[in-house]
Amino acid sequence: MAGRATGQSSAIPAWRVRIEERIAKDRALIGRLICFRSCNTRSRIVRTVRMAFAGINFSLSQPDIMQKLTECIDDLKQRIAAWGQRIRRYTERSTHHNQNRLFQSEEFWHGLTGCITTGLRGSWCVTLCSLDSFKGSLETEVRSQALHYWGHSFGS
Repeated sequence: MAGRATGQSSAIPAWRVRIEERIAKDRALIGRLICFRSCNTRSRIVRTVRMAFAGINFSLSQPDIMQKLTECIDDLKQRIAAWGQRIRRYTERSTHHNQNRLFQSEEFWHGLTGCITTGLRGSWCVTLCSLDSFKGSLETEVRSQALHYWGHSFGS
């Protein structure tokens, strides 16, 4: 977390920043594992591979190291995909929450009803009366369609 200023608020939520940092670290690790798999044995690459397999008891000279590298790379790719899905889910949920909060707020409805007096929104302005009548016409239309459907099914 070095390099980030503390105490400052950002437009990006903290949970998203943390997940994106994890994704960046895992992408860097995948790159180094792929380098090692393609026979790059520089000390920095080898050190990263040893850290990636720190909990597993095996040496880098084992014959099945390529298979273990491939499995590790695939696992990391799956983790990155899962974190991406989590970011999308959380962002969607946050967007819906904010839209619902706006829709339920008094400012939203006041803006709709006050537009006739201010004249800022033009001829397509909506009032609460017109919203109620529109909602009532929808309910009436649904009821008449339901009666029409049942009338035809029993009448014929």
